[in-house]
Amino acid sequence: MRASLLLLSCILFFHRKLCGVISLSDPTSSPPRGWNSYDSFSWIVDEQAFLDNAVFLAKNLYQHGYEYVVVDFLWYRKNVDGASEDSYGFDYIDQWGRPFPDPDRWPSSRGGKGFAEVARKVHEMGLKFGIHVMRGINKQAVDSGTPILDVLKNSTYVEGNRTWTAKDIGITWRTCAWMQHGFMSVNTDIAAGRAFLRSLYQQYAEWGVDFVKLDCVFGEDLDTKEIIAVSELLRELDRPVLFSLSPGTSVTPSMAGPISSYVDMYRITADDWDKWTDVASHFDISRDFAAANLIGTKGLHGKSWPDLDMLPLGWITDPGVREGPHRKSNLTLDEQKTQVTLWSMAKSPLMFGGDLRNIDRTTLSLITNPTLLDINSFSANNKEFPFIFATRDIKSRYRPLNNRLTSQNLMVKPDKKVLGFTSCESVKAKGWFTKKDERDLNHICWRSDSTSQNPPYCLHNRIPNLTQDQLIIHKEEHVRLFQLVTKQTPDTCVATSISRKRTALEKERTTSSICTTHAAQMWGLNNNGTLVNSYSGLCATMISEKDNTIEGVRSWIATGRRGEVYMSFFNLNPQTTVISARTSDIAKLPAVIISLLLHFAATTTASGPCKFPAIFNFGDSNSDTGGLSAAFGPVPPPNGETFFVKPAGRYSDGRLMIDFMANTLGIPYLSAYLDSMGSNFSQGANFATAGSTIRRPNTTWFQTGYSPFSLDVQTWQFSQLISRSQSFQDQGLLKDKFPKEEDLSQALYTFDIGQNDLTAAYFSNMTSEEVKAVVPNIIDEFTTAIKNVYGKGGRFFWIHNTGPVGCLAYVLDRLTLRAPEVDRVGCGSPFNEVARFFNTKLNETVNQLRKDLPLAVFTYVDVYSLKYELISHASKHGFELPLVSCCGHGGKYNFNIHHMCGSKITVNGTEVVIGKSCKNPSKRIVWDGIHYTEAANKWVFDRIVGGKFSFPPTPLRMACKKTVN
Repeated sequence: MRASLLLLSCILFFHRKLCGVISLSDPTSSPPRGWNSYDSFSWIVDEQAFLDNAVFLAKNLYQHGYEYVVVDFLWYRKNVDGASEDSYGFDYIDQWGRPFPDPDRWPSSRGGKGFAEVARKVHEMGLKFGIHVMRGINKQAVDSGTPILDVLKNSTYVEGNRTWTAKDIGITWRTCAWMQHGFMSVNTDIAAGRAFLRSLYQQYAEWGVDFVKLDCVFGEDLDTKEIIAVSELLRELDRPVLFSLSPGTSVTPSMAGPISSYVDMYRITADDWDKWTDVASHFDISRDFAAANLIGTKGLHGKSWPDLDMLPLGWITDPGVREGPHRKSNLTLDEQKTQVTLWSMAKSPLMFGGDLRNIDRTTLSLITNPTLLDINSFSANNKEFPFIFATRDIKSRYRPLNNRLTSQNLMVKPDKKVLGFTSCESVKAKGWFTKKDERDLNHICWRSDSTSQNPPYCLHNRIPNLTQDQLIIHKEEHVRLFQLVTKQTPDTCVATSISRKRTALEKERTTSSICTTHAAQMWGLNNNGTLVNSYSGLCATMISEKDNTIEGVRSWIATGRRGEVYMSFFNLNPQTTVISARTSDIAKLPAVIISLLLHFAATTTASGPCKFPAIFNFGDSNSDTGGLSAAFGPVPPPNGETFFVKPAGRYSDGRLMIDFMANTLGIPYLSAYLDSMGSNFSQGANFATAGSTIRRPNTTWFQTGYSPFSLDVQTWQFSQLISRSQSFQDQGLLKDKFPKEEDLSQALYTFDIGQNDLTAAYFSNMTSEEVKAVVPNIIDEFTTAIKNVYGKGGRFFWIHNTGPVGCLAYVLDRLTLRAPEVDRVGCGSPFNEVARFFNTKLNETVNQLRKDLPLAVFTYVDVYSLKYELISHASKHGFELPLVSCCGHGGKYNFNIHHMCGSKITVNGTEVVIGKSCKNPSKRIVWDGIHYTEAANKWVFDRIVGGKFSFPPTPLRMACKKTVN
């Protein structure tokens, strides 16, 4: 069975500096992520389908770093009968020969707007907009002789008293080899050619394009001059537009090296589709680029990234068809995990290709796996690890593994040589020479190995019928050009490219077609024995024709941003294989000093207490230190009277549990993120607001009292704080007001939320069974939030379960109970039973998170049991009237929803406070019918701080330590 396994197998003794948050001025500090329409829609995607996918990405993937939505090719082609990938005469072009969106598929483009309206909507979602473009100029424009726009003068381009047109700049014998009826190269050696490209890319920028994917200029279709010309034009723009190259058929590190600094990402394979053979074919090429140190090297806008192509997962279409998404990916789940793991370990850009409107939960979980995304964004020293052992006999897993495999171990088949190609810099390209046969005809031959008994492989060379313009151009290339034919097919010429896109697995071999004057059929023999192709710049060689089946085992290794070491094992065999590696071999890697963890559960390397530099808190009013009051008005007195002597943003007479936690850890009371006055976030921030829910509310605060700052919004605010803090740090501003970059992975992340989700459901007239039915969805949202924080560097999580809501006055006063539904204390049994159900599911989720996020430490804290114990045995613990509010007005519980704590009424023109505090809050448990008094908060905190009510039993000061199970 084919599968991949990612393990945290070791941890560094010496941690490197954190990689940090992506800088706003460096959009390519990590590999870009997003969605591309090609795998699901081929070329027929329309505006509505595109925007629907963008909406899903904005809501569900943006928080995981997916920010680009890209329209793939032929957005300018009419979707009518007769139109196809290489049809002619179906494209919309403007008066200057530039492609324009098909108005039937992109109705907002009408009136000359182009993609401006689509880009605006994408930007409003917080995303970035990208388009696919082809090499050079459209053949329709060349055939029509459209004028060229001089954008510097906003008029027709004129030079040397001559008005230039598309016919003057299109190189007709350099059409895209697999779209010969569509596009051709532009002559960038002349000013008119560069003027056309400037008008083209300036228009894209004016539309609001943030990402261009330039096709048919790389790999077999290499056009270095156009790549550099476009790169220079993009550099002129007043904002970054990312530059991507595609496809990467036959790309080698030596070809990519000189190009990488001009682009942001570049494909290094042909098109990848949902075949296992396509996925497996990426192991060699990714290994080679890692070995050449080309991962994350200098690029156009920061760094450049070798691109392994889109992820063809979920609901997709077929290559080359005029049909939208209609089938599921053919890859098995193990094969999909293998693909996403390799892409992440190799730090490839992650562009999802499936239709997001129909994505399934499994696929969504896979592409948002926090550990893989963390590796993809922040790891370093990524490379294939060759020293691994394997056996296919699973029964012998405890015996010595004596079959030592390296990354080169594949299934070996009988070898046969065929004509292929490689980089001209490779020694494998040298070995061609001229020879005359018995009829005095010229041949180009390959020098055979000295041990070979076979005669040299030879091709007949013939002089092509070039036009005068072609002769001029080729003369400048200083090489005598000829065509190559075989004895078997004298009317067909050898070429480096084919009339369609290759898939990733297809061999890098030459093809043949009817002889023309296309540059793909033009060859030249250099003095060093290399046979170079005029179109691609690649050189011919003799390659092994082996079976395409790739088998064996592979492994990759990488260093995380906190110094941890990741290893991934890949089984490419069709049967189960046991794979292992020796610690001593891992230790041989440069700059890696490691300590092997004998179990997947980690133990700490130090015995002392944790030194948390900061706390970041997420929650509701149980831990709100001023968020809601900053947003909607101050908390009135007598809130805060016991400790702060005045209102302090807290819904209590004094301190909350989060305050006692901060004090215990030596951290100042947390500033509310929403409070702009006098806040200091250098040692953490509080994102909690009173009334917050885990799920996003569908009502306003003014209607129901539930906060608009739900948990997902709080995690977005956390991301914003990190991003802006890094920006200020980069500028040397306010360094003492914001958290340090290195503190993020060492901070404590606390969560106390969920109570309002349950009460909101009850207040909307749901039954207990109906409330239980929505709990799984609530927990799913909670899981997403945790993973988002983890993805931003969070590693130490302290999670409170929810309290006995059935004992709070605001529930008992508003909801009707029958006598059997009231327990001996006076609490509502059905409400507490649902709270316990929620807590059970929460605990199960935390257990699963421990498995999903092996680098994190989770402490689950049972505050429910303590709060219920305090309420049910109040007098035993020194308290009184456990269900009655200390601060409020009227009724059985001293609670009135219309006259709450601190409320006033007007009597004879004078304001009178009726929501008054009781005489001795220190003897009371419930403060205002919803929240707890400082005394009750302190009582609960004193019992959780030591770890007795935590799972695993973990004192607060030790919450950075993992416990061996």
